[in-house]
Amino acid sequence: MSDIILVCILCIVVSSVFGQSTVNKCSTQCDTMKLDHLTLEMCRDAKKILPRPKVGDFCSNAMEQGYSDACMDLCMGKIPVSRQAQSCRHASMEMPRPTVRRWCEHGYAQGFGVTRRALATYFVDQAVESQRAAEDEAAKAAEEAEARSARKLVATIPITLDDKVVDLKLHEGESAEEAVVSFCQEWLGDDVAGCIRELLPTVMTRIDDNAQSRATKAAASSETAEKEEKEEEGAGADEAEHEGA
Repeated sequence: MSDIILVCILCIVVSSVFGQSTVNKCSTQCDTMKLDHLTLEMCRDAKKILPRPKVGDFCSNAMEQGYSDACMDLCMGKIPVSRQAQSCRHASMEMPRPTVRRWCEHGYAQGFGVTRRALATYFVDQAVESQRAAEDEAAKAAEEAEARSARKLVATIPITLDDKVVDLKLHEGESAEEAVVSFCQEWLGDDVAGCIRELLPTVMTRIDDNAQSRATKAAASSETAEKEEKEEEGAGADEAEHEGA
């Protein structure tokens, strides 16, 4: 029973964290675009009304609140809901009445309306573009992986990751840097840069060692073949001399 309660609490915490992350992201994005949609013209007349700057400030603050309410709802995938009454409740108690309240409502309506129209499909289009870009990136990665697997395998270097060993494969025509980048992207995507910094020197050393080892074996093999060839030539000469005698 206690395990079930713990799991439920964990789910609530995770959901809260992801929800807060979305709110923060939308808040930052909406703040960035604010000046693209709000203008001084929206509350210009309010700033001429006495007492100044009180009436104009109520209008401007409400305009920004209207923008924020519409933008945040749209960003989070909701239908924009006007909160004009709540936003201007305090203004209804300010003097002169009802002047302050009316200009507050005017500012809110201006900000909310223009934002709802201007950003009606903005976040949906942005999400579609992001999804398309992610799909294109995944397709590109799959094509690159397929192309690598089709090339001849030149070397295999065992790499220890936590408690398991994974082979780093170097294919024909592929540099050590490219092989390390591909390996790190596949197995340590959360810290690709750190993975490359740590692995590249080791991989380069092992490749050099393998190359030297292959060169030594090739030289030894060549020397053995040459020796055998000389021995065969010497044996042939002795046999020819014996036959002549």
